Amino acid sequence: MPCPKRLLLQQEGFTGLQIRSLCEGPYSHHLLAISHTKLASLLGILKKHGVSGPVSGNLLTQSPTVLRLSLRNVEEKIEFFGHYLGANDPRLLLKLITHCAGNNSLISMSLQNIRRHMSLLHEELGMDPADIRKILRKFPSFLILNLQRNLLTKVRWLQEKGLDKKAISWLWKTYPNVMHLSIEQGLSERLELLKEYDLDLNSKEGLKALGFWSSRSLKTLLARFEALQKHGISRSDAVQIVRKHPGVICCKEETIAKKIDYLIDTLHLDISELVHFPAFLNYSLEKRIIPRYDALRKLKSKGLLKKDLTVSSVLSLSNEEFTKKFQSRAS
Repeated sequence: MPCPKRLLLQQEGFTGLQIRSLCEGPYSHHLLAISHTKLASLLGILKKHGVSGPVSGNLLTQSPTVLRLSLRNVEEKIEFFGHYLGANDPRLLLKLITHCAGNNSLISMSLQNIRRHMSLLHEELGMDPADIRKILRKFPSFLILNLQRNLLTKVRWLQEKGLDKKAISWLWKTYPNVMHLSIEQGLSERLELLKEYDLDLNSKEGLKALGFWSSRSLKTLLARFEALQKHGISRSDAVQIVRKHPGVICCKEETIAKKIDYLIDTLHLDISELVHFPAFLNYSLEKRIIPRYDALRKLKSKGLLKKDLTVSSVLSLSNEEFTKKFQSRAS
Protein backbone atom coordinates (compact mmCIF):
# COMPACT_ATOMS: atom_id res chain seq x y z
CA MET A 1 0.00 0.00 0.00
CA PRO A 2 1.35 3.47 -0.85
CA CYS A 3 2.75 5.37 2.13
CA PRO A 4 0.34 8.34 1.86
CA LYS A 5 -2.61 6.22 3.02
CA ARG A 6 -0.67 4.88 6.00
CA LEU A 7 0.44 8.40 6.88
CA LEU A 8 -3.14 9.65 6.59
CA LEU A 9 -4.36 6.98 9.02
CA GLN A 10 -1.57 7.93 11.43
CA GLN A 11 -2.49 11.61 11.16
CA GLU A 12 -6.13 10.78 11.84
CA GLY A 13 -5.16 9.10 15.12
CA PHE A 14 -5.63 5.42 14.22
CA THR A 15 -3.74 3.03 16.51
CA GLY A 16 -0.76 1.07 15.23
CA LEU A 17 -2.75 -2.17 15.48
CA GLN A 18 -5.63 -0.68 13.45
CA ILE A 19 -3.25 0.59 10.77
CA ARG A 20 -1.54 -2.79 10.45
CA SER A 21 -4.91 -4.52 10.25
CA LEU A 22 -6.13 -2.23 7.47
CA CYS A 23 -2.84 -2.20 5.55
CA GLU A 24 -1.61 -5.75 6.00
CA GLY A 25 -4.55 -7.81 7.31
CA PRO A 26 -6.74 -10.28 5.39
CA TYR A 27 -9.07 -7.48 4.25
CA SER A 28 -6.35 -5.03 3.19
CA HIS A 29 -7.59 -5.28 -0.42
CA HIS A 30 -10.48 -2.99 0.54
CA LEU A 31 -8.05 -0.21 1.41
CA LEU A 32 -5.87 -0.91 -1.63
CA ALA A 33 -8.89 -0.56 -3.91
CA ILE A 34 -9.69 3.05 -2.98
CA SER A 35 -7.80 6.24 -3.71
CA HIS A 36 -6.09 8.42 -1.13
CA THR A 37 -8.57 11.19 -1.98
CA LYS A 38 -11.60 8.95 -1.31
CA LEU A 39 -10.09 7.72 1.97
CA ALA A 40 -9.52 11.31 3.10
CA SER A 41 -13.10 12.26 2.11
CA LEU A 42 -14.58 9.25 3.93
CA LEU A 43 -12.66 10.05 7.10
CA GLY A 44 -13.80 13.67 6.75
CA ILE A 45 -17.47 12.61 6.56
CA LEU A 46 -17.11 10.41 9.63
CA LYS A 47 -15.28 13.14 11.55
CA LYS A 48 -18.03 15.64 10.71
CA HIS A 49 -20.43 13.38 12.59
CA GLY A 50 -18.17 12.84 15.60
CA VAL A 51 -16.43 9.64 14.47
CA SER A 52 -12.66 10.07 14.45
CA GLY A 53 -9.36 8.63 15.67
CA PRO A 54 -9.47 5.11 17.14
CA VAL A 55 -13.30 5.14 16.96
CA SER A 56 -13.29 5.42 13.17
CA GLY A 57 -10.35 2.97 13.14
CA ASN A 58 -12.46 0.47 15.04
CA LEU A 59 -15.34 0.89 12.57
CA LEU A 60 -13.14 0.34 9.51
CA THR A 61 -11.20 -2.61 10.95
CA GLN A 62 -14.39 -4.39 12.06
CA SER A 63 -16.32 -3.58 8.89
CA PRO A 64 -13.76 -2.85 6.13
CA THR A 65 -16.47 -3.04 3.44
CA VAL A 66 -17.40 0.50 4.49
CA LEU A 67 -14.29 1.57 2.53
CA ARG A 68 -15.91 0.35 -0.70
CA LEU A 69 -19.15 2.28 -0.25
CA SER A 70 -19.71 5.42 -2.26
CA LEU A 71 -19.31 8.64 -0.28
CA ARG A 72 -22.87 9.58 -1.18
CA ASN A 73 -24.10 6.25 0.18
CA VAL A 74 -22.37 6.85 3.53
CA GLU A 75 -23.68 10.44 3.73
CA GLU A 76 -27.24 9.36 2.90
CA LYS A 77 -27.34 6.75 5.65
CA ILE A 78 -25.88 9.05 8.29
CA GLU A 79 -28.32 11.79 7.27
CA PHE A 80 -31.20 9.28 7.39
CA PHE A 81 -30.28 8.22 10.92
CA GLY A 82 -29.81 11.85 11.93
CA HIS A 83 -33.19 12.87 10.48
CA TYR A 84 -34.94 9.86 11.99
CA LEU A 85 -33.43 10.35 15.41
CA GLY A 86 -33.71 14.13 15.43
CA ALA A 87 -30.96 16.54 16.35
CA ASN A 88 -31.28 15.90 20.09
CA ASP A 89 -29.60 12.49 20.24
CA PRO A 90 -26.03 12.82 18.90
CA ARG A 91 -24.77 9.99 21.14
CA LEU A 92 -27.23 7.52 19.66
CA LEU A 93 -26.36 8.70 16.16
CA LEU A 94 -22.69 8.04 16.93
CA LYS A 95 -23.60 4.59 18.29
CA LEU A 96 -25.47 3.70 15.10
CA ILE A 97 -22.73 4.98 12.78
CA THR A 98 -20.09 2.91 14.55
CA HIS A 99 -22.16 -0.18 15.43
CA CYS A 100 -20.77 -3.46 14.10
CA ALA A 101 -21.95 -7.03 14.55
CA GLY A 102 -19.42 -9.52 13.23
CA ASN A 103 -18.17 -8.12 9.92
CA ASN A 104 -21.39 -6.20 9.36
CA SER A 105 -21.99 -2.57 10.24
CA LEU A 106 -25.15 -0.52 9.99
CA ILE A 107 -23.37 1.87 7.63
CA SER A 108 -22.61 -0.98 5.20
CA MET A 109 -26.29 -1.98 4.99
CA SER A 110 -28.49 -0.75 2.19
CA LEU A 111 -30.73 2.18 3.07
CA GLN A 112 -33.66 0.28 1.59
CA ASN A 113 -33.07 -2.60 4.01
CA ILE A 114 -32.81 -0.26 6.99
CA ARG A 115 -36.12 1.36 6.02
CA ARG A 116 -37.75 -2.07 5.67
CA HIS A 117 -36.75 -3.04 9.21
CA MET A 118 -38.16 0.18 10.63
CA SER A 119 -41.33 -0.19 8.57
CA LEU A 120 -41.84 -3.68 10.00
CA LEU A 121 -41.92 -2.28 13.54
CA HIS A 122 -44.28 0.50 12.49
CA GLU A 123 -46.65 -1.42 10.21
CA GLU A 124 -46.68 -4.83 11.92
CA LEU A 125 -46.50 -3.74 15.56
CA GLY A 126 -47.78 -0.16 15.49
CA MET A 127 -44.61 1.39 16.89
CA ASP A 128 -44.03 5.11 16.48
CA PRO A 129 -40.59 6.73 15.92
CA ALA A 130 -40.08 7.15 19.68
CA ASP A 131 -40.62 3.40 20.21
CA ILE A 132 -38.18 2.54 17.42
CA ARG A 133 -35.57 4.92 18.82
CA LYS A 134 -35.89 3.09 22.12
CA ILE A 135 -35.11 -0.23 20.40
CA LEU A 136 -32.21 1.30 18.44
CA ARG A 137 -30.72 2.60 21.67
CA LYS A 138 -30.87 -0.80 23.38
CA PHE A 139 -30.36 -3.16 20.46
CA PRO A 140 -29.08 -1.57 17.22
CA SER A 141 -28.24 -5.05 15.88
CA PHE A 142 -31.92 -5.60 15.08
CA LEU A 143 -31.30 -3.70 11.83
CA ILE A 144 -28.78 -6.37 10.81
CA LEU A 145 -31.10 -9.33 11.53
CA ASN A 146 -32.66 -11.13 8.59
CA LEU A 147 -36.06 -9.49 8.06
CA GLN A 148 -37.99 -12.61 7.06
CA ARG A 149 -36.30 -15.30 9.14
CA ASN A 150 -35.53 -13.35 12.31
CA LEU A 151 -38.28 -10.79 12.56
CA LEU A 152 -41.44 -11.50 10.58
CA THR A 153 -41.35 -15.23 11.37
CA LYS A 154 -40.99 -14.49 15.07
CA VAL A 155 -43.90 -12.07 15.03
CA ARG A 156 -46.10 -14.76 13.46
CA TRP A 157 -44.84 -17.46 15.85
CA LEU A 158 -45.52 -15.34 18.94
CA GLN A 159 -48.98 -14.56 17.58
CA GLU A 160 -49.64 -18.30 17.23
CA LYS A 161 -48.70 -18.63 20.92
CA GLY A 162 -51.49 -16.20 21.77
CA LEU A 163 -49.72 -12.85 21.96
CA ASP A 164 -51.37 -9.91 20.24
CA LYS A 165 -49.42 -7.19 18.44
CA LYS A 166 -49.61 -4.85 21.42
CA ALA A 167 -47.98 -7.45 23.70
CA ILE A 168 -45.25 -8.27 21.13
CA SER A 169 -44.59 -4.55 20.67
CA TRP A 170 -44.22 -4.08 24.45
CA LEU A 171 -41.95 -7.13 24.71
CA TRP A 172 -39.62 -5.96 21.92
CA LYS A 173 -39.50 -2.37 23.14
CA THR A 174 -38.73 -3.38 26.71
CA TYR A 175 -36.54 -6.43 26.06
CA PRO A 176 -35.26 -6.14 22.45
CA ASN A 177 -32.78 -9.02 23.02
CA VAL A 178 -35.78 -11.32 22.55
CA MET A 179 -35.45 -10.60 18.81
CA HIS A 180 -32.09 -12.37 18.82
CA LEU A 181 -33.46 -15.67 20.18
CA SER A 182 -34.07 -18.45 17.68
CA ILE A 183 -37.53 -20.00 17.60
CA GLU A 184 -36.35 -23.61 17.70
CA GLN A 185 -34.22 -23.27 20.81
CA GLY A 186 -34.21 -19.82 22.36
CA LEU A 187 -37.92 -19.01 22.37
CA SER A 188 -39.31 -22.54 22.55
CA GLU A 189 -37.02 -23.50 25.45
CA ARG A 190 -37.96 -20.42 27.43
CA LEU A 191 -41.66 -21.06 26.87
CA GLU A 192 -41.14 -24.53 28.36
CA LEU A 193 -39.44 -22.87 31.33
CA LEU A 194 -42.44 -20.56 31.75
CA LYS A 195 -44.69 -23.63 31.94
CA GLU A 196 -42.39 -25.24 34.51
CA TYR A 197 -42.75 -22.19 36.75
CA ASP A 198 -46.49 -21.96 36.01
CA LEU A 199 -46.10 -18.59 34.30
CA ASP A 200 -48.54 -17.64 31.54
CA LEU A 201 -46.87 -16.09 28.47
CA ASN A 202 -49.95 -13.90 28.01
CA SER A 203 -49.61 -12.39 31.49
CA LYS A 204 -47.46 -9.39 32.37
CA GLU A 205 -45.33 -11.61 34.62
CA GLY A 206 -44.84 -14.14 31.79
CA LEU A 207 -43.77 -11.45 29.33
CA LYS A 208 -41.35 -9.99 31.86
CA ALA A 209 -39.88 -13.43 32.53
CA LEU A 210 -39.34 -14.07 28.82
CA GLY A 211 -37.71 -10.65 28.54
CA PHE A 212 -35.43 -11.14 31.55
CA TRP A 213 -34.38 -14.59 30.40
CA SER A 214 -33.60 -13.52 26.83
CA SER A 215 -30.18 -12.23 27.87
CA ARG A 216 -29.04 -15.49 29.52
CA SER A 217 -28.48 -18.98 28.15
CA LEU A 218 -30.87 -21.73 29.23
CA LYS A 219 -27.97 -23.57 30.88
CA THR A 220 -27.16 -20.48 32.96
CA LEU A 221 -30.78 -19.95 33.99
CA LEU A 222 -31.12 -23.57 35.14
CA ALA A 223 -27.81 -23.43 37.02
CA ARG A 224 -28.95 -20.34 38.91
CA PHE A 225 -32.24 -21.96 39.78
CA GLU A 226 -30.27 -24.88 41.22
CA ALA A 227 -28.10 -22.37 43.14
CA LEU A 228 -31.18 -21.26 45.08
CA GLN A 229 -31.75 -24.82 46.29
CA LYS A 230 -28.14 -25.22 47.46
CA HIS A 231 -28.94 -22.80 50.29
CA GLY A 232 -31.76 -24.81 51.80
CA ILE A 233 -34.57 -23.45 49.68
CA SER A 234 -37.00 -26.20 48.69
CA ARG A 235 -37.81 -26.67 45.04
CA SER A 236 -41.40 -25.52 45.56
CA ASP A 237 -40.20 -22.34 47.34
CA ALA A 238 -37.62 -21.75 44.59
CA VAL A 239 -40.39 -21.99 42.01
CA GLN A 240 -42.44 -19.45 44.00
CA ILE A 241 -39.45 -17.09 44.14
CA VAL A 242 -38.94 -17.28 40.39
CA ARG A 243 -42.67 -16.86 39.70
CA LYS A 244 -42.81 -13.69 41.78
CA HIS A 245 -39.53 -12.26 40.51
CA PRO A 246 -38.25 -13.96 37.31
CA GLY A 247 -35.16 -11.77 37.16
CA VAL A 248 -33.75 -13.57 40.19
CA ILE A 249 -32.32 -16.37 38.05
CA CYS A 250 -30.44 -13.79 35.98
CA CYS A 251 -28.27 -13.01 39.04
CA LYS A 252 -24.83 -14.62 39.19
CA GLU A 253 -24.54 -17.69 41.40
CA GLU A 254 -21.85 -16.11 43.61
CA THR A 255 -24.00 -12.99 43.97
CA ILE A 256 -26.98 -15.10 45.05
CA ALA A 257 -24.76 -16.91 47.58
CA LYS A 258 -23.38 -13.68 49.10
CA LYS A 259 -26.83 -12.16 49.54
CA ILE A 260 -28.29 -15.31 51.11
CA ASP A 261 -25.31 -15.51 53.47
CA TYR A 262 -25.86 -11.88 54.50
CA LEU A 263 -29.59 -12.51 55.04
CA ILE A 264 -28.94 -15.49 57.31
CA ASP A 265 -25.58 -14.77 59.00
CA THR A 266 -25.74 -10.98 59.43
CA LEU A 267 -29.43 -10.13 59.51
CA HIS A 268 -30.31 -13.42 61.27
CA LEU A 269 -33.41 -13.80 59.14
CA ASP A 270 -34.96 -17.00 57.88
CA ILE A 271 -34.49 -18.12 54.29
CA SER A 272 -38.29 -18.01 53.92
CA GLU A 273 -37.97 -14.20 53.70
CA LEU A 274 -36.94 -14.72 50.08
CA VAL A 275 -40.29 -16.33 49.30
CA HIS A 276 -42.08 -13.24 50.65
CA PHE A 277 -39.69 -10.76 49.05
CA PRO A 278 -37.56 -12.35 46.28
CA ALA A 279 -36.55 -8.90 44.97
CA PHE A 280 -33.99 -8.95 47.83
CA LEU A 281 -31.73 -10.93 45.51
CA ASN A 282 -31.86 -8.24 42.84
CA TYR A 283 -30.72 -5.32 45.03
CA SER A 284 -27.03 -4.44 45.22
CA LEU A 285 -25.44 -5.78 48.41
CA GLU A 286 -22.78 -3.06 48.55
CA LYS A 287 -24.84 -0.08 47.35
CA ARG A 288 -28.24 -0.72 48.93
CA ILE A 289 -28.62 -3.66 51.30
CA ILE A 290 -25.57 -3.19 53.57
CA PRO A 291 -25.72 0.65 53.76
CA ARG A 292 -29.41 0.59 54.69
CA TYR A 293 -29.09 -2.05 57.36
CA ASP A 294 -26.00 -0.29 58.76
CA ALA A 295 -28.06 2.91 59.04
CA LEU A 296 -30.90 1.05 60.80
CA ARG A 297 -28.43 -0.63 63.18
CA LYS A 298 -27.12 2.80 64.23
CA LEU A 299 -30.65 4.08 64.80
CA LYS A 300 -31.48 1.04 66.90
CA SER A 301 -28.33 1.46 69.01
CA LYS A 302 -29.45 5.02 69.82
CA GLY A 303 -32.94 3.90 70.72
CA LEU A 304 -34.44 5.66 67.70
CA LEU A 305 -35.86 2.51 66.15
CA LYS A 306 -38.25 0.56 68.30
CA LYS A 307 -39.56 -2.21 66.08
CA ASP A 308 -38.12 -4.66 63.56
CA LEU A 309 -38.90 -3.92 59.94
CA THR A 310 -39.73 -6.24 57.08
CA VAL A 311 -37.11 -6.65 54.38
CA SER A 312 -39.44 -5.14 51.78
CA SER A 313 -40.10 -2.03 53.90
CA VAL A 314 -36.35 -1.45 54.18
CA LEU A 315 -35.32 -2.04 50.57
CA SER A 316 -38.27 -1.09 48.39
CA LEU A 317 -38.20 2.60 49.37
CA SER A 318 -36.42 4.99 47.02
CA ASN A 319 -33.20 6.57 48.35
CA GLU A 320 -35.05 9.83 48.94
CA GLU A 321 -37.87 8.10 50.84
CA PHE A 322 -35.44 6.05 52.93
CA THR A 323 -33.42 9.13 53.88
CA LYS A 324 -36.56 11.06 54.82
CA LYS A 325 -38.04 8.22 56.85
CA PHE A 326 -34.97 6.86 58.63
CA GLN A 327 -31.64 8.60 58.16
CA SER A 328 -33.03 12.05 59.01
CA ARG A 329 -33.82 10.73 62.54
CA ALA A 330 -30.13 10.40 63.32
CA SER A 331 -29.34 14.05 62.47
